[in-house]
Amino acid sequence: MDDVAALVPVLARAQRQLAVALGRIAVHADGGPSSGGRAVDLSAEVTPLAEVLCAAADAADATADALAESLPLLENLAGGDTRS
Repeated sequence: MDDVAALVPVLARAQRQLAVALGRIAVHADGGPSSGGRAVDLSAEVTPLAEVLCAAADAADATADALAESLPLLENLAGGDTRS
């Protein structure tokens, strides 16, 4: 269980980084600047590719949230594990 508890925070950070990268690619796909930090405005007309990339970014961010929410549970489980 300790291995899982150590791995989940790493996976959560990786999903967060993936979400940021996908969001930046979506901005670029929508004709936005390749540098800078503006977010895609979904109320404006965006290309289908940008919409898909935004959805993927949202999914990665939701995955990171779910993984982060599991950390207290994993800590409790690991605390009760006597198989060190």
